[in-house]
Amino acid sequence: PLLLLLLATISLAYLPPKAAAATAATTPTAAAAVLPLFKRQPPELVAFHGPDCELCEEMKPLMRHVEKDLGKRILRFDVGEKNVNYALYKRLDHMNRCGGLPYFYNRKTHRAICGATTEDNFVKWAHGGDSEEFFSPPPTQEELAVLYRVTGLNARMNRRMDRVKNKGQSKMQGLSG
Repeated sequence: PLLLLLLATISLAYLPPKAAAATAATTPTAAAAVLPLFKRQPPELVAFHGPDCELCEEMKPLMRHVEKDLGKRILRFDVGEKNVNYALYKRLDHMNRCGGLPYFYNRKTHRAICGATTEDNFVKWAHGGDSEEFFSPPPTQEELAVLYRVTGLNARMNRRMDRVKNKGQSKMQGLSG
């Protein structure tokens, strides 16, 4: 019962106003519990992260930038730490649309960002602007090097296909010449 009350309390604090009012009307004890939860207005920006999440680590400098330079507070939840945090994440990620971490949610605009994103997109989201939900940053030089490496199974298959293609092209040129 205590876990359910806590979940209802946290969920009400982060639901859109109409949905929170409707839920509060059906669960008066949860509505009464929400009021003392925050002494001031809770932050409108919410971030969910997990342990051993590389993309979450990549986004930390952007989150610090938004908090420090833009004066926006981001409430962070570690979904691996408590079941309540995971339940709140699942409630905000409607129908498992994102399905992964990091997950960013703006309570004011009800916009979300799934995964890592660019600085411009993240700042738009933080300001309540027209941000993209799925907008990955460009690959790093290291990622490009891995993509275009010349060793491994894919590289051997590509070389084999190039040899077959070149052999076929030369035979076709011999027939036409």
